[in-house]
Amino acid sequence: MIFSSRHNSRIWSLVSAEDEERTIALDVSGDIAAQSFKALVDLCVAHHGVVYVPAFLVKDHISKRQLRHILPQWHSNLMRVYLVYRFGADKVHRVKAVIDSAKTYLPGLLN
Repeated sequence: MIFSSRHNSRIWSLVSAEDEERTIALDVSGDIAAQSFKALVDLCVAHHGVVYVPAFLVKDHISKRQLRHILPQWHSNLMRVYLVYRFGADKVHRVKAVIDSAKTYLPGLLN
């Protein structure tokens, strides 16, 4: 299964957990393509294939033994996450609440 809007080949780039200099590129294709990580995870839980998604999306499924990490010695390239908002938007209480929550919870999800 692939994250895509088209049924075409995708490259999964992986980095060795033992040697960050060692990388591989897997050319994968699938009969199922979606633009929703949740849909792909749900299909994977239903035994429809293998999926390449952020770890925090499958952590609970792995701990419940609904899914299995099949390449534990490999991970994706690390990506930076930015919280971007319009200057002054943090003066609006509901926007500030979202920003504060994101600053609190996102680091734990992304580690």
